[in-house]
Amino acid sequence: MDFGWEDKKEFRKHCTLLRNGIDPLYKRTADQTICSRLMALTCYRFAPTVLLYSPIKSEVDIRPLIAHALRHGKKVALPRCESEPGVMTFRIIENLLTLDEGSYGILEPSADAPILEKELSERQTFLAIPGLAFDRNGYRLGYGKGYYDRFLNVFKGITAGITYRDLIFDRLPRGFYDQRVALVINEGGTILTNA
Repeated sequence: MDFGWEDKKEFRKHCTLLRNGIDPLYKRTADQTICSRLMALTCYRFAPTVLLYSPIKSEVDIRPLIAHALRHGKKVALPRCESEPGVMTFRIIENLLTLDEGSYGILEPSADAPILEKELSERQTFLAIPGLAFDRNGYRLGYGKGYYDRFLNVFKGITAGITYRDLIFDRLPRGFYDQRVALVINEGGTILTNA
């Protein structure tokens, strides 16, 4: 089934309600399971550089993964929405205490944190991407701003979509510029998408 833009907007609302309705106790357990699955991935364990995210709203909380990566000597970078519309950079952090509230209320690295550059073209760099939902082909439903789709045009490493089991669909509405991820991680398992 194909979806138009209006359908995509409606589906985004539907998925937001679904995710916001997850029982808090279940969510806490699911978040721990997802973090454990991520830590067990070979592509994460052997990645010298990992690009993660600071969770907002009802996103999967991967802060334990960020702490794990920092403890194990990985170079860790989080996204920062820049002043230029639609532009997102990943900036290196040393710990979670140095984050500032930025665009959209997201905790971000400070404006003077170093921007990650050369690692974006290295195949072993690992990127975890939040989403409202994913499909089994690796397509993502985000918040509609297009930051990650633009970023994925230049990123050459391994991409893992992060969501809950109930927010994985056979096929999502998608646009021409939507980019796929290689893996979709949820509390029920890992989906290889062949992206």
